[in-house]
Amino acid sequence: MKRYCIVVFLLLIPFASSYCQIFTDSNLPIVIINTNGIEIPDSPRLLADMKIIFRGKGLRNYISDQDTAEYLNYNGRINIEVRGSSSQTLPKKQYGFSTLLNDNVTEKNVSLLGLPADNDWILNGLGFEPSLIRDYLCYNLSRMIGEYASRTIYCEVILNGNYNGLYVLEEKIKQGSERVNITKMTQWIIAIPKFQEVI
Repeated sequence: MKRYCIVVFLLLIPFASSYCQIFTDSNLPIVIINTNGIEIPDSPRLLADMKIIFRGKGLRNYISDQDTAEYLNYNGRINIEVRGSSSQTLPKKQYGFSTLLNDNVTEKNVSLLGLPADNDWILNGLGFEPSLIRDYLCYNLSRMIGEYASRTIYCEVILNGNYNGLYVLEEKIKQGSERVNITKMTQWIIAIPKFQEVI
C-alpha cells in the first residue's frame, strides 16, 4: 500500500507543477491594475492606478517592464467598477473603467493599444464564453462588413498582484465620432412635442 501511494504521488508531480506556474510574460499586452487591495465594487467606482505594458506588435511583454516608461502604453489613474448583471456572480469579473487626469476627477481621452482616443473602456472577462473567441470574432466580422461594433484587443490582466487571466479590452458603446457616429441628442430635441396619432 505504501509503495502504491508513492507511485501515485510521483505520477501526480508533473500535473501539480503545471498548475503552479507564475505569470511573468506574454505575447499579449499586460494590463496591471492596483486598487491598494480594495475589492472593486459594482458601484460607486473605485479610484485605482493602471499600467499597460506593450512593447509592440509581435513582441513579448514582461511584467518586469512595468516601471520602464518606453514600454508603457498607459500609466495613470482610472476609476473602475464591476460591470454586468448575471456575470457579477462569476469568480472572474468584468470591469468598466474611465481614464482620468491626476486630479482623480477629470476624464482623460487616451488611445489605449492603438484604439481611437476616449475615456470609457471595458475589460471583458469572457465569463460565459468558454471558446474565448466569439465576441472578438463577431465584433471584427461586423466591422469588416461595414457595421459598427466595439474594437477589441486581447490582453492579460493582473489585479493587485494576482493574475486574473485573459480579457478583451473593448470600447464602451457610446455616441462619438470614433464610436457610434450619430448626432448627440440635445435638450431642444428632447423637448420637441410628440405628435399624437389622430383617430
